[in-house]
Amino acid sequence: MLALTLVLAGAWLLAGARLPSPFPAAPAPGPGEPADGRSSGSPPDPAASQPAAPATVPQDIQALLGSEDPAEAVRGLSRLRSLAFNSGDLRLLEEVNAPESPAAAADGRIGARLRESGHVLTGFSTVLSAVERATDSGPWRTVLAVSVAPSAHQERDARGALVAEAGAGAEERLRLVLVPVDGRWRIQEILPGSPLRG
Repeated sequence: MLALTLVLAGAWLLAGARLPSPFPAAPAPGPGEPADGRSSGSPPDPAASQPAAPATVPQDIQALLGSEDPAEAVRGLSRLRSLAFNSGDLRLLEEVNAPESPAAAADGRIGARLRESGHVLTGFSTVLSAVERATDSGPWRTVLAVSVAPSAHQERDARGALVAEAGAGAEERLRLVLVPVDGRWRIQEILPGSPLRG
């Protein structure tokens, strides 16, 4: 069972930022039931160890990812990240975050938990709005001030059984630091938000 705190309102994680938990807390085990949710005599679920089939990235997401405009690219990055968690193809996260960045480390921890359990987040997405370029952008990075909110979603195991449900999360304001990697924008870091210009 998963009980994770994600660092991008909706499940973008970052050390140092407090964000809501799109992974709902697992229900408490019943009497005589181990904390991992299996009955005491049940073997591990072999389906959980099977890697997910590669997900097909829709053309509209690919177009956003290739945009030179960071405000457009971040929408593609958000949607690609959602696809990774929905499909279980966690390799897609490598195309979302800059290598060896705080964002990559945080997503790596979440990905490891999902990969180990074989769980996916059905219906999960991060809704971005009010995307603006922040004043602390520079020549080698762009900082975007955004409002973000996680959608309602379900956590399902490798057999498709419902594990837990979460309602839509509250909107949060964050700053997303984007850097160019191989000619495309990637997420490097998520910082606490500052008020957006009205």
